[in-house]
Amino acid sequence: MDRDTSLYAEYLLEREGISLISNEHGFATYRKLDTGDYWMMDVFVKKQKKSNSGWSGRRAGVAHQLSRDIAAIAKKDGANFLVTSICLDVNGVTESMKAILGDGFRYANSNGNMLFFNKSLVGEI
Repeated sequence: MDRDTSLYAEYLLEREGISLISNEHGFATYRKLDTGDYWMMDVFVKKQKKSNSGWSGRRAGVAHQLSRDIAAIAKKDGANFLVTSICLDVNGVTESMKAILGDGFRYANSNGNMLFFNKSLVGEI
């Protein structure tokens, strides 16, 4: 998966320093932190659909693949950790937490309504 080159992706990168990767089923945003590690900020995957070629969307491994793609970019850049978070005030908290923990992230800490998780990239990928 390559970095998204859409106008919105260009805007995010220029204005906020946020990169975006996508495929036909979803997208993820990420940025490099001052520590040298990477933060996977947002992941969105379309709802699951059945087609002639099988399942696509949620619970079909799309979010996991987006996470692996960002982890590969981060590791190539020398990062030791991939960090992600969940805001407890949005829809889908339980599903997001299941996906994050299932992807090998570990709880790191909390701050207000935010939970933070990290995954070591040392020896990964």
